[in-house]
Amino acid sequence: MNNIPKKLRAELAVDPEYKLCMVTGEPARRGDPIQWHHAMIFAGRQVQKRFAIVAIKKSIHEEVHNPVIKEFIDWIVLNRMTESELDYYSKAVDLRYRKEQLNIAYGVYTPRVAATGINYPSNM
Repeated sequence: MNNIPKKLRAELAVDPEYKLCMVTGEPARRGDPIQWHHAMIFAGRQVQKRFAIVAIKKSIHEEVHNPVIKEFIDWIVLNRMTESELDYYSKAVDLRYRKEQLNIAYGVYTPRVAATGINYPSNM
């Protein structure tokens, strides 16, 4: 596991999107803090880009290998990527196709911040 570079860490620390769990839309709770998860591996390394680091509650982070949770996090990551990033990282897997399939399953992703409420399916 690699540490997030200091410059990127500083950017994420002030970003309101990183104050909520990107899976549940909930803020941190006592005993269940928000943690930053590297959600993408490329060429055997964690991708150190904003789109690939998701804010999730500790309780969700502990379940990140659950196929349903992993798929939902993949949906978030793929929808946060630019077209050029999708092209660049589509080597072994066609990420555009994967994104399309996940959008069919979960809908169109629109990030929310604390002031606007939760934007995630109720089954999560």
